[in-house]
Amino acid sequence: MTEPQATKPPRVKTIDPSGDVRFNIGPAGQPSAKLLVNSRVLSFASPVFAARFNGCFAEGQGLFSANPREISLPEDELCSMEILCNTAHMRAAELPTKMEHTPLANFALLCEKYRSEDNFRTFCRVWIIDLLKDTKHNEFRKLLFVAYLLDLPHEFTEASKASHTRPCQNQLLNCRT
Repeated sequence: MTEPQATKPPRVKTIDPSGDVRFNIGPAGQPSAKLLVNSRVLSFASPVFAARFNGCFAEGQGLFSANPREISLPEDELCSMEILCNTAHMRAAELPTKMEHTPLANFALLCEKYRSEDNFRTFCRVWIIDLLKDTKHNEFRKLLFVAYLLDLPHEFTEASKASHTRPCQNQLLNCRT
């Protein structure tokens, strides 16, 4: 009979050393990580966080850095939430210089969820422009989705043009002469 393995506690990533909130990212009861953040900083970045932390909800009551309030975010994806928090806290050195299509789409969804598109639009614009250089035909839909969701008309147009000028690999493989 094997003994049950002890579950490792989730790692705590300090976004702000004077943070007063600890986000538990991942399924309830077994978060994959915890992020120590500052509620005031996130309130400036997101009206959703502003409403949540400004006293009306339990999360906004008695916030102290000596005893950070634990807030569970079971639906949120760790990589995207880490990027959102690092960006809001002005930790540019912690941001990825490049993003792949799926993580970028996940990040755009998180920005939309927390109604913070305006604050993160510039970063996404840079990542989209970089991805446009070598995107395969079947990945353009993700770039179009991100550009639409974040209201980036120029990037939407460029992704749309590129999707029509680059051949679809499936079509080339199915062509027989």
